[in-house]
Formats: sequence, structure tokens, C-alpha cells
Amino acid sequence: VFRQFKLEARAGENDIMTDLISALKKVDKEAGDDLGAFMKKSKEIMEPTLADKAWHIWYMSILSGGSTQIKNIGGNLAQMVGEVAVQGLTNPRGFRTAMAGLMTGLREGTGEFKRIMREGDASKFEERGLKPIRFTLGAERETRPFVKVVKTTTAGMLNAFDYVGRFMSAVDAEFRAGFKGMELKASAREAAIKEGLQGDKLQRRIQELTDEPLQELIEQSDQFAARGTYTQKPTGLLGLMVEAINRVTTSGAKEKLEASESVRALKEKRFEDVKIGAIGKVAIKGVARTIVPFSRIVANVINNSIDWTPVGFFREGLPAKGLQAIFGGKREMSRPQRQQLGRAVIGTAAMMYAASLAMEGRLSGNGPSNADKRQQLKDSGWRPNSVKFGDRWYPYQNWGPPAIGLTLVGNYFDSTKYGNFAEDEINKRFVAATMGSVNSILDMSFLSGMSDLSTAIQNYDRGGERYAKRYISQQITSPVPNLFKQTARYFDATQFETDSVGEYIRSNLRITGGLKLRLNVFGEPISGEKLTNLSPVKETDDPVIKFLAANEL
Repeated sequence: VFRQFKLEARAGENDIMTDLISALKKVDKEAGDDLGAFMKKSKEIMEPTLADKAWHIWYMSILSGGSTQIKNIGGNLAQMVGEVAVQGLTNPRGFRTAMAGLMTGLREGTGEFKRIMREGDASKFEERGLKPIRFTLGAERETRPFVKVVKTTTAGMLNAFDYVGRFMSAVDAEFRAGFKGMELKASAREAAIKEGLQGDKLQRRIQELTDEPLQELIEQSDQFAARGTYTQKPTGLLGLMVEAINRVTTSGAKEKLEASESVRALKEKRFEDVKIGAIGKVAIKGVARTIVPFSRIVANVINNSIDWTPVGFFREGLPAKGLQAIFGGKREMSRPQRQQLGRAVIGTAAMMYAASLAMEGRLSGNGPSNADKRQQLKDSGWRPNSVKFGDRWYPYQNWGPPAIGLTLVGNYFDSTKYGNFAEDEINKRFVAATMGSVNSILDMSFLSGMSDLSTAIQNYDRGGERYAKRYISQQITSPVPNLFKQTARYFDATQFETDSVGEYIRSNLRITGGLKLRLNVFGEPISGEKLTNLSPVKETDDPVIKFLAANEL
């Protein structure tokens, strides 16, 4: 279309145009060629309300911590490494072509990274369907008798929060372009081979399909890229759960507008226009949203990780394809099916290796449920959900796809080592491993509220009151950006005895004057990790501490 009008299409704009056309086709399909329906959909991209702006600040505060940013980059990178391995296993002849597409995509993604940092975009953790949020401050002043003018200035400090989301979105865009380039190039090669081409003709056709891809290739590469950055629409049972959670925690456009108009009417003392029910409904959903803030991302992390376990053999229609092969039906697998088979094979092999490490005591799950025993182990250098290489324990929770497989294996063996299950009670051990792995998934910097709830249930023998207090204190201090709290903890990771909500709050904010130091069994101060679930820890050389830990004394 652009060529017809002799308009210049610069580097990177082709992708933008194809994405736009794809989106318009979807809207057209949903709208059924009805202009009224199209306009209705466009109106759903609404002006942000005061509540939306408050949520924006809250999200950015939670996500501003360095640990969260590192985990986001690490998760995308681990996904990319995994998919490169799958490509090498399932299509070794096309590996070189796929890597060329990956490098091209990453180069194009750099431009998108810069654009987003400059212009802004919502992160994958935020709610879509809103116009960009900008904070302004207005002050009324009288310029002439009876004439008031509102002078508006930019609220720079509040708008600085936007760079948290911009950076996360820009990182995702960089990786998404890499994933898309890899998949587009590899699938273009397969399409060209099916046309019976070889040699120079094959290479020219691959380039043609890459420069002007078919709609089928565009959709396939888009889905692959979304999966790589955990931004796809959740599917299966977890997808249904996310939809149910979103109905409870997310207010629709109509609800937001009613609540916003009611608040405005309340301010203007137009009490007849106030809808208390609308305000209450949005408020209740807001409280629920603080407990489960990022359900879609968590569902995608779990779904993607399950693909790398033996369960992956039962996804993407692989069992049906296997039966067709056995009974002489069509045997050719689709590209997504071959990729899924590769993930299941690699992930299962990794779990088998992890099992050998766990039997040697070099792979851990959550460890003992008793907090004192866990601390005794930590004093020795041991860490939960970690793998030991040499004399150091490395947390594996942020290794992307393999994480759930590793934590399942670790908790399976921990159920015998620290639980009350015999080695032949396989079913009970598997259930214990699955339940223990839930806490590992939730134990992320942006899901600490859910993690505390899970930990309280696990530590029922010690009472869940302290975890409830910790959760309350975290909600109270949530407006303070995690960037400040985590930076302070990085320079002073000392742990303190915190029995009241006030003490928890002071510890979170690192206002520690007057707080009692938390001591180990030798009366020595306990120091936490500077970067939670990221820092490797060296095992102690102290024979006494090692003996106590090994014998759970």
C-alpha cells in the first residue's frame, strides 16, 4: 500500500505496518464490518481515571526494585537460550538460518528499545486499554477580576515512575524482536523448502518470505515472540483461573467511569448523583488486586515452565499425533508440535540430571518447614531452591523454563529428607513436592504478599500471625518504591527481630534504630541476602555449623 503512494518505509516500519494490519483485521473480524461496533471498541481506550493513576504509581513502586528488573531480563534471556536449544535439537539444518534471524531481530529490537524509552509504553505487568498516563499539577490564580486561570505544570517526580514501566517494556520489546526474527526466518526456510527450492533459489525465497511474510508466518512468529516474553494470553486451566481472578480484581471501563463520576459528584456535593455501590465495587476489587496483582504473568510463567516437564509430552496435540503415526495416519508434525516435543525432551532430561544432583545433596527444594531448622541450614551456606556447584549455592528460581522442573525435583527429595514420608510413598511425596513448589513460584519480589500467605499455611505449627503482620506492613510500605528499599537492604542486609506491625514497617524501610538484632544459635547477628533469590552463597567451612545442619540439630 505504501509503495503505491511512493511513501518511504524506513527500517523497522515494515514490522509496525504488518502488526497494524494484523490488528485491524482482528478488529474488523470482531466488529463484523459494523462501524458502530468499531467505534465502541476504540472508545474502550479510555482516559485514565484518578484510580488508574494511583494504580500506576503502585505498580511502578513495586516493580522499581533492581531484583525485579534483573529477574525480568533473566527470565527473557533464559527463555531465549531454551528456544535456541530447541531449535538446535528439532531442526539442526535450519539452526544457522534461525540464528541469523535472531541476530537481525535483536538489532531491530534495539531501535524499538530506544523508541519506548523515549516515548513510553505500558509494561506487561500493567493494565492495557488506557491512554498514556501523565501527571500534571494545576494551581488556580486570579488574573483579572472574577476570572480564574489554571496554570498546569508537569509533575516531574511522579512522571519519573513511568521509566520503570518503560524500561521493562523496552527490554521485552528487544527480546520480542529477537524471538520474532528467529521464528520468522526459521519458518520461512521451512516454507521455502516445502516449495521444493534448493541452493540460491532457496536463499532468495527465504529472504522474500522474511521481507514480505505471509499472514500465516506473521501470526506464528507473533505468537512465538509473545510466548518468549510471557505476554501471551494464558491458555488451558490456568487461563480459565486467570479470567476468574480478573473478574474479581479488575474493574471494567463502565465501572471505572461510574465510580469516577460518583467521586466527582461527591466532591461537588451533588449527592443525588453519587452511586455508593459503584465506588464500593471498585474499592473491593482494588483490595483484591493488591493480593493477586499480576495473575496473567504468573500463569504464563507456570504454563511455559510446565512445557519443559514430562507434562509437555501431552501438550500441543502430541499424544494424538503419536497415535496417528502408530496407526498409519498422517505423521508429519507441525512446527509448534516439533518445538513442544523438543521442550519436553530437553526439560525431562534436565529433570533427570537434577534428580542425580538432589540424591547427592547438591539440589534443594524449600527445605524443612520448621523455620529454626531452615535458619540452621542457612547458617551453613545452604539455600532453598538452589543448586550447588563447587562450594556455592546458586538460586535457580530465575532460570526461566527449567525452574519449575527443578523445584519439583528438589521438593520431591526434600519431602523424604525433611518430611515424614517413606521412600516408597511416591504419591504422597509427589503431592508434597507439588504443593511445596507453589511457594517457590510465588516467592518473587512482586508476589511477596501471596508468598507470605503460602508460608503462613506451611508454618501452621508456628502460627500464621507473624506472616499476617508482615503482609500488612508490606501493604503499608508499598507506596515507597522497592528501588529505595532494596538499595538500602543491599548495603545493610542485617535481619532484625520484628514482632509488631510497626517493627516490620521500620525494618522494611530500614529505619532500624532501636530494633533488636536477630541472632543465630551462637548469638551472632544474622545477615540476609543482598539480592534476594539472586545472590550465590558460599558454604561455610565451620565444622560445627556443618555438623548441626547435616543432623538437623
